[in-house]
Amino acid sequence: MNYREILPFVASAGRALFFSVVTAPAVVLFVIVIMTSRHGSLTDRYIDNARSLVGNAPAGMVMECTGSAEPSPAWTGDSPPPQYVKPPCIKTPVNAVSYAATQDSIMLNLWGIIAIVALGFRTICWALSDNPSKLSNILSGRKPDVTHCNHDK
Repeated sequence: MNYREILPFVASAGRALFFSVVTAPAVVLFVIVIMTSRHGSLTDRYIDNARSLVGNAPAGMVMECTGSAEPSPAWTGDSPPPQYVKPPCIKTPVNAVSYAATQDSIMLNLWGIIAIVALGFRTICWALSDNPSKLSNILSGRKPDVTHCNHDK
């Protein structure tokens, strides 16, 4: 096995890695931003969210919704079911550093899930193709079939 046989595989693996780590998460983020922006201004949402987090919060803390104010009423069956109303939350101050760490962890986990799914998708597409840079072709020493090239016609 020489470098001319392994080089196409390394190049293909590099393209798959770039696709799964950079391209796919960027496309998903772009689609999320576009879908979110269709329902109003992103800047207004950002400012409202920031105000709800820091409004009436002590220094170094943020206000987070930790529970509901009161449980929803039980439905007995004799009367019509009550309309669902989202119960108001009880905002309590939490440490800003731990809140930021939690949010960062959520975003990193989301990126990791997208990258793993994209790498799996790319690997399946690569495995189903008849690519001469497949690792199985390289290890078996099998040469690509070039008897039916388009330029021979």
